[in-house]
Amino acid sequence: MSYATQSQVHLLRAVYWTYDQYPLLHCWTASKAWGRALVHVMARLKRQPVCVLVKTDEINHLLHMLLYVRENEETSCVKIVHFSDEDNGVPSELEANAKILDEAFPEITIDLIIVQGMFSPANVASLAHCLQIPPSLMFMSCPGPHFAHPIAEFGARIISL
Repeated sequence: MSYATQSQVHLLRAVYWTYDQYPLLHCWTASKAWGRALVHVMARLKRQPVCVLVKTDEINHLLHMLLYVRENEETSCVKIVHFSDEDNGVPSELEANAKILDEAFPEITIDLIIVQGMFSPANVASLAHCLQIPPSLMFMSCPGPHFAHPIAEFGARIISL
C-alpha cells in the first residue's frame, strides 16, 4: 500500500509538472479542470493520516519515528498513539514530547491519542477502523523477543530504532 501511494504521488507530481510546463493547457477548459483534479488528488493523499504506535515517551524514539514517516510517507497528519493499560499507565513525558514535536515540525499536524486498553492485534485493528487509517499506514517500533503476539497480526509496518 505505501509503495503504491508513494508511486502515485511521484507519478502525479510528474504529470502535474508536465502540465504546468505548457501554459496553453491552463487556458483550455478541459485541461484546466484536469489540472485542478490533479491538485485535489495530491492534496487528498497528503491529508491521509499516518498512525505511529508508541510505547515510550523517549523523545529520541519519537523523533526517529517521526523522521521516518516524514521521509517515507506523503502526509501532513501524524497520529501518535499509546495504548495504556492498568499496569503501565501513560508515560509521564509523552504529552509534553508530542507537543515539542508538533512545534518542531510545523508542516505536520501531530495529534496524541491515548487508548485505554492493552496493546493487542484486535485493539490495533479496532483503532485502524475508528481512525479510518489502513494498517499499512500504521507504524510501530520492533518489539522485544518476549512480545506476546506475532508481529504479522498487527498489520503495521516496523520502524527499527
